[in-house]
Amino acid sequence: MALFKKRDDDLVRLRIFDNIPQAHALRLLLEANGVQASISGEETHAVLGNLGLTSAGLTGVEVLVRRADLEEARLVMNEVPAACNALVPPWTCECGAQVDEGFMVCWSCGHEVEIGDD
Repeated sequence: MALFKKRDDDLVRLRIFDNIPQAHALRLLLEANGVQASISGEETHAVLGNLGLTSAGLTGVEVLVRRADLEEARLVMNEVPAACNALVPPWTCECGAQVDEGFMVCWSCGHEVEIGDD
């Protein structure tokens, strides 16, 4: 007998990322398609990143959805593989570099664009 019954409103991991902007891009894509999503591990990842430990695989940023929405979330994620490019159009960094579509980090200086920045 299971101690905990699986419930439809339980949060489950859809995907884990090694960078925060990618996780938020997927969250935004899901929410734009009617699937509620949240992010977990962002703070830990940021702290360990400042210590240079994220490349060691010690932490990740999780995108979580309700168990009831898991299949729909997978469909959205898999059916729209180029959606991240649509979410991040080409942009000009503060340093003046032109950054290509789909990239949230400047290749020249490492600045991360926020979704909605100009």
